Amino acid sequence: MNAGMGSADVQLAVIKYITDHLAAVRKTDLAPGVVAALAPGARLPIKIGDTLVGWLSIPKPSRKAAVVNEAKFLTWVQDNHPTEIVPSVRGSFTDLVLRSVRERGGWLDKSTGELTDVPGVERSFGDPYPKVDLEDGAGDVIGAAWRGGLIDIGHMLALEGGGEAA
Repeated sequence: MNAGMGSADVQLAVIKYITDHLAAVRKTDLAPGVVAALAPGARLPIKIGDTLVGWLSIPKPSRKAAVVNEAKFLTWVQDNHPTEIVPSVRGSFTDLVLRSVRERGGWLDKSTGELTDVPGVERSFGDPYPKVDLEDGAGDVIGAAWRGGLIDIGHMLALEGGGEAA
């Protein structure tokens, strides 16, 4: 299929490399500074000149819960909710417990109102990350600004290479 430097397969390879390169620039060069400067939940407008092109936000980290020790979890369920065990803990009950741990930090006993730890289940949080939502027409504004010399993307496209091309 290789018909030359402008062929579709070469263009796809170049696009793949540039896409991966830009994703790495975003992850290692740009995102850490943005995450350090903005609190989760922050939302800022992105403007080129006076034109709004999008919004930068730091979504609140996701909450997670997972059974990390099946034996401890099974013992807890046997001691506290034995009807939820068929030969193993019912999947729907596991989902209910994980949702409670994820959202509240523990199991909420509705009869006592007490929030308790669940042995064998661990709660964690996702990492914060910058998110950009572009406005309709942002591509046209960004393209015009780039062509007009208002945006320099050369440093982002400074591709690493290992010598002369063959």
